[in-house]
Amino acid sequence: GATTPNPLPYGEPVSQETYLFTVESVTPFSLIDAYETSVARVATAKLIIGNPIANKEYAVDVMFSNLANSNPFRLHLDGNLQANTLIPYVLTFGGVPINPNENHIWENLATNTPNEREIGVTAIVPSDAENAPQGSYSDTIRVMITPR
Repeated sequence: GATTPNPLPYGEPVSQETYLFTVESVTPFSLIDAYETSVARVATAKLIIGNPIANKEYAVDVMFSNLANSNPFRLHLDGNLQANTLIPYVLTFGGVPINPNENHIWENLATNTPNEREIGVTAIVPSDAENAPQGSYSDTIRVMITPR
């Protein structure tokens, strides 16, 4: 026996909204540039909304975490998550301090131009950095974007 095919949709095609998120201009920084209240710019977040619906307000939840799932964020010597030497820091998003694993609202998003926010590092305690062994310190940050 022959089977009856499923009906084909008809009418105007429906465009699906898309969210393109990138982290650009990732820049190494000197720890001294992030001491105490100084903020070292480390990257730029960019969000583009594709196929937007006219007159709709757009916002997303942004959540930052790291591979060690630590709070606070911590720089690791030579990227070693098991290293005993860790330098705690605060991540900033658009100049606002970020708590790991918490949603932060990014609202009033433009639909005709890319949306950008600066990502920074701050609140490094000078004695933590000065007493740490010499080497390269890093952290890997994960970002999750959820439309609101």
